[in-house]
Amino acid sequence: MSWSALGQKCPSDLKATWDPDKKKRLAMLPYLEEMLPEFEIHIGGMTTIDITQKGIDKKYGIRKMHEYLGIAYENMFFVGDAIFPGGNDYAPVEMGISYQKTEGPDMTARIIMQFLG
Repeated sequence: MSWSALGQKCPSDLKATWDPDKKKRLAMLPYLEEMLPEFEIHIGGMTTIDITQKGIDKKYGIRKMHEYLGIAYENMFFVGDAIFPGGNDYAPVEMGISYQKTEGPDMTARIIMQFLG
């Protein structure tokens, strides 16, 4: 589950000003972790907090892609905006997978289009 403080359809320019230093969401994490100890809680995007079952995160998803699709880790490339310790996109750093940090959907689309040609 993802909680998006301003909603999923909020314009990116408004999202960018709500919590640019992540302090608001970082302050929420201890309370959420105490209230929901059976879940993993990570910051994502510009206004998002992800709440997932323990062990079901992007690292899990990457492992499943490797397992089911047979993609070697060294052939994977990850694009995410929350690539920092505690961020929901930090998995490739921990797993040694190539990645690029993005600043939003438009930049993500440009990065993907470079791969697709």
